Amino acid sequence: MTAGKLLFVFILFAVNIIQAVAGFAGPLLAMPVGIVLVGVEDAKAVVTAIAWLSSAIVAVRFYKQINIKELVKIICLMLVGMVAGIWLFKRLPMEPLLICYGVVVMAIGLKKLFIKKELLVPSWMMIFVLLLAGMMQGLFTSGGAFLVVYAVTKLKDKGEFRATISGVWAIINIFLLFSHWQNGFFTRGATMVTLWAILPVLAGVWIGNKLHNRINQGLFMKIAYVLLILSGLLLLI
Repeated sequence: MTAGKLLFVFILFAVNIIQAVAGFAGPLLAMPVGIVLVGVEDAKAVVTAIAWLSSAIVAVRFYKQINIKELVKIICLMLVGMVAGIWLFKRLPMEPLLICYGVVVMAIGLKKLFIKKELLVPSWMMIFVLLLAGMMQGLFTSGGAFLVVYAVTKLKDKGEFRATISGVWAIINIFLLFSHWQNGFFTRGATMVTLWAILPVLAGVWIGNKLHNRINQGLFMKIAYVLLILSGLLLLI
């Protein structure tokens, strides 16, 4: 294991604490750093596998809190967007894509940090929000921030929100993992990093679940948003 890969494993541990507490933001934080440390295709493979593992644990443990109706609706629309995202990733030049991705990640962090009010999106536009969430998931395993725009209007209870979002990632990422495998993203290096990360990620999920109801979540998420800004900046420098 190189120093870069070991650092990536530590990053995966840390971001999965955040993922377990909030139900999102883990891949958004991990992907920009992973792209810099191990390359975009290896990062996509590893982050998708780890995101599936961590979200599946939360979804199974808290399955009684999942809103099944919303889960099915979200998955159906996100799958359509995800297919488009995978198609675009194969055909668009990588450098402009990474710059756009870095800008998007920074914009999300800045918006969450300084603009507290959630966007009031008309009901008819929610379809496009979910399609965009799926597209970003297909491009960079990073549809969470867009999914939250939809979820905060439909899932008011904190436990229901976390369980349902985790259920979405647990199912959506199965399809994404198959796509990555078909496209050869699971190289020997990516597979080794994934295996090395399993125990740290399990520890991160355990810690996050313990912290979920015991911390000042407002302060915790402010730290996460600052990290989002910094991780997006990595792709632009």
